[in-house]
Amino acid sequence: MVFCMGGISYSELKAMDIYEFMEAEQARILWQTDWNKKESS
Repeated sequence: MVFCMGGISYSELKAMDIYEFMEAEQARILWQTDWNKKESS
């Protein structure tokens, strides 16, 4: 997430609890599978 999207910084990632991390991870997966492809079309 930190390296591929330019969104979450390391310090933000480090401060997250597991629930915030899982939400961010789900958003990353959606971005890679759905949202990014819609922008390219």
